[in-house]
Amino acid sequence: MHGCRGAIKVESSQGEGSTFTVLFPALEAAAGRTGRAETSDTSGVVLVAEDEPVVRDMTRMALKHFGYAVITADDGQEAVERFAASPDTIDLVVLDVRMPVMDGREALRHFRRLRPGVKVLVSSGYNEAEALRAFESEGVAGFIQKPYTAAELGEAIRKAMAGPGVAGPDDRLSCNRR
Repeated sequence: MHGCRGAIKVESSQGEGSTFTVLFPALEAAAGRTGRAETSDTSGVVLVAEDEPVVRDMTRMALKHFGYAVITADDGQEAVERFAASPDTIDLVVLDVRMPVMDGREALRHFRRLRPGVKVLVSSGYNEAEALRAFESEGVAGFIQKPYTAAELGEAIRKAMAGPGVAGPDDRLSCNRR
C-alpha cells in the first residue's frame, strides 16, 4: 500500500486487543483542487460491483460526490440481478475481477447478454495485465488499479463514459503511475 501513498498501522497489547489504523492518501480537494471529475457532464447511473465493503462504500461516496447516481452490489450475482432489473438505465459498471458467488468475467457475460454495449470499467488489486487477461475478448472501457483515490476514480469514470467502450493503453489507470 505504500506505493499508493497509504499505510496500515497495527498496535496490539496482550489482553487489551488490537487497534488498526488505515491511512488513505489525502483527497486532491484537500490540496486545493476540487476533486471533481474534469467534465461538465458527470450525470449518469453507475453500478458498482465490489465485494470489499470499504472499497464499495468509498467508491459509492466518491461517485455521488461527482454527481452520479450509484447502485451497489456485494458480488457478481447481485450485480447481475441489479443490472437485469434496469439494464437500459445503467450507463457504466465498475466491476471487480474477483468476487464471491460469481466473478467479474462471468458477470460481464450476463451484462453483455442483457445489453451488449454497456460500458464496463474493470477494477482490481491485481496488476493490470493480469486483471485484464481474463477480459481480453470482452471489450472493456478501461481499468483502474486498487487502491485508488477519488480523483483517479473520477478520471477513470470520465474516460470510460466518454470512450468508445474498449480501452487502449493510455485509457487505463494505475496507482503506480507517476
